[in-house]
Amino acid sequence: LGDKNNPTQNLVNPFDEVSVYNQEAKKFEEDLNSSQMEVLRLLFQTSGNLDLVTNKPEEAKQKLIRAYQYAKANPHDNTEGNILNNIGMIMIGEGNYQRAAEFLHEALLVAEKNADEASMVTILMNLSSCYLKTRKIPEASTFARRSRDLSEKNGYVARFSRASIFLAKSLNEEGNADEARRVLTTSIDTALKYGLQDELAYNYRQYAEIILKSSGDLGPALKYAAQSREYALAIKDSAFLGSTDLTLGKYFLRIGKYKEALEFTQQSLDFNYRFKEFSELDVVYQQLADIYAAMGDFKNANIHLRKYEHIKDSLLNREIQLSLQDLERKYESKSKALTISKLEQEQQQKELELQKSKNRTRLFIIIGLSALAAAGLFIYFNRQLSKQKKAIEASNLQLSELTSLQNRLFRIISHDLKSMILPFNRAGKIMNHYLNRQETDRANQYANKLEENSVRLSGTLNNLLYWSSQQLEGYVVKPSNIEVREVVDDVISLFEELIRLKDISIVNAIPGTEFLYTDREAFHVIIRNLLSNSLKYTERGNISFRSVQTKNEYFIEVSDEGKGMNAEQVQQLLSDSLQESRTGTLGEKGSGLGFSIIKKLANVIKASYEVTSETGKGTTVRIIFKKEKA
Repeated sequence: LGDKNNPTQNLVNPFDEVSVYNQEAKKFEEDLNSSQMEVLRLLFQTSGNLDLVTNKPEEAKQKLIRAYQYAKANPHDNTEGNILNNIGMIMIGEGNYQRAAEFLHEALLVAEKNADEASMVTILMNLSSCYLKTRKIPEASTFARRSRDLSEKNGYVARFSRASIFLAKSLNEEGNADEARRVLTTSIDTALKYGLQDELAYNYRQYAEIILKSSGDLGPALKYAAQSREYALAIKDSAFLGSTDLTLGKYFLRIGKYKEALEFTQQSLDFNYRFKEFSELDVVYQQLADIYAAMGDFKNANIHLRKYEHIKDSLLNREIQLSLQDLERKYESKSKALTISKLEQEQQQKELELQKSKNRTRLFIIIGLSALAAAGLFIYFNRQLSKQKKAIEASNLQLSELTSLQNRLFRIISHDLKSMILPFNRAGKIMNHYLNRQETDRANQYANKLEENSVRLSGTLNNLLYWSSQQLEGYVVKPSNIEVREVVDDVISLFEELIRLKDISIVNAIPGTEFLYTDREAFHVIIRNLLSNSLKYTERGNISFRSVQTKNEYFIEVSDEGKGMNAEQVQQLLSDSLQESRTGTLGEKGSGLGFSIIKKLANVIKASYEVTSETGKGTTVRIIFKKEKA
């Protein structure tokens, strides 16, 4: 799609079905175990998401397809639905709606199987977008309405507003403009109530489109389109400016101001290519053809009309329509098969319970008869069985603990990566903002900072993979003399962008002359998790590191001025159960494993820990080491 002279060169590629990727994924089951596939899936998924935020959709797509294959091959991994949805979104951006719909239908089946209604909302919206572009309006309306209803049911305010836009588009295409306006009015009221500026930008633009399609008073269309553009500028959504300018161009065309119409529509075309947003490219070329025709420039009108027809033919040819219909049949078939499978499982479970009940009855009869015949023998065997049962329970408990440790060690990789990928969010749009304003110095500074973060992230991934792989064979403590301040400074540098984003002051008051004899890797992971937790629950405050020494002990204290915890939360944190993670000050989600890893590693290296906290005033964690000689 990068070739302006042939913008649809990839729209009619052969149908690469998801089943092809599923067949390829089967080979991983033979060569890799579940833990290895989970690590590889995470690496490809993380790298693909990085490519996505840095505006490299093709590289992102290939890596996410590989991530999906590892997830599909791993029976213990349930992330394939989210990966499929991301691939579908990339293909929508490319204008490849046929293949996008296939991936999205597969993603919807996974989400329905897992009863993941949050994912279903997003997938249904994306499917509505695909069917709108291929002029299958009733289907588009059905998907959009399902998404909107699920959002309202679960209280997903932003997604309720976004789904309303797709529903309004479908209703407007069906000629039901009045209901479309009512849907958007409710959506706009919701977005205003909750201050959702991005949703207001999208809703106002769609409201203007509905007015422009009618034959009445067009004046309000300019008002709504201008409001949409203002919100797009406020949220720095440069890519969406292409859509607002397209609507403004349509307004000026309708009222006969062709110079302004041409200016805004040409800007829309430039935005489409600059940000690789091709979902409305056919409409842009059609509008340019209409403008040139109205101006009497039939040569340019004919050039742009041919480009429009080329895209339209590629999108709406019979092969794609038949493929989309086939997808509908496949989805319905798989959905029915899933329902039947669930019913069969329930029936099998009932039959199994009935058989167990019969077996228990028979067993009680046999035991009763045996007791009457030989009470002494029964008591002897009962004692033996009790001993064996206790031995089995002890063995199962030990096995469960070992399995839990292995699972925690692999999941900590995801826990750490989430906190370190934050600086890359919206990176592409921020860079484009600086470049559009010709602030090249700031753009260069930001690019250098992203490069530094990328290098750090790559190094951290390697360290985490090395460290976690060590755990599979059992962690071996390798104590050495480490300079404490140096390790703490190294950990702080990993979170530099997050610290700047939250406007937090970090104080490292540990003298550079203090050394500790302990395992460096375990100490590094403990400090990293302590700082990660403090950053998660602190905003515009201070986080400090200090040390205290006695004759026999060495303390490291990490104190913050964040949310803090009440006594019940502190007690739960110190318990042996897995913690449910609280939401951070920027809405960050965690796995709940951070402090569990701290406790595990502290026990491994024979350190202890103390936690003091007060709601609204912050938290202090003290790690206590026994002094040992090198």
